[in-house]
Amino acid sequence: MVRGERTGMRKRIIAVLGDHWHDPAVSGEALRLAVREAEPLLQTAIEIEIVPAEQLASRLSDNPDAVVMYKEDRINPLDEAVRTWMTPETAEAITDYVRGGGSWLAWHSGMAGYDPEGEYVRMLRGYFEHHPDMKMVTYIEADSPQQADSGKVLAELWDEHYFVWCDAQATKVWLVAVSADGRSEAGWRHGYGQGKVSCLTPAHPKESLADPAFIRLLAGELAGLLRDQLRD
Repeated sequence: MVRGERTGMRKRIIAVLGDHWHDPAVSGEALRLAVREAEPLLQTAIEIEIVPAEQLASRLSDNPDAVVMYKEDRINPLDEAVRTWMTPETAEAITDYVRGGGSWLAWHSGMAGYDPEGEYVRMLRGYFEHHPDMKMVTYIEADSPQQADSGKVLAELWDEHYFVWCDAQATKVWLVAVSADGRSEAGWRHGYGQGKVSCLTPAHPKESLADPAFIRLLAGELAGLLRDQLRD
């Protein structure tokens, strides 16, 4: 069944969760809470299926309504010889899926450790660079088109302040992160072919992933990705 023929019916999300630094059970619970909050926004049920990274490319042929990636590319980040899981073939399958009308959420570590020159990062138009020690991070709505702080605080979390490279001229930055360490883009979204891409940098610790303000942020992005039309 082609995406778009399911309007008003149950939506399907495939999620790839967890890596060396991130417990998949914790991010999975946050995703379930966000889905519960997104369902009344869409007035439809949302089904989540968590799949191993190595099965992702083949599962994209099932045409899920959206894919959530909360997993960095490095499999063994503390070893001398670091291995990665995303092959060129998987990156091509991902970008083909989105170009064809799929929706993609790169969430927190879902934009970490990937090849900055690779096809996947080119689709995201941004990637994780580094984070200082955890501290209070204020997430502020960004004005458009200036992409400056609006002053409207959407969440305050004890979190890793992700500093990213973001091609802000080629996407819509809607969320910024501010802490004692500085300011960075924290949420952006854009069209890609016929599909949609969203990037969201929070959150890491269990208490922040369960914070109602963060769950609202995540639910809003999921609802936007699952709607038929790209948001302005």
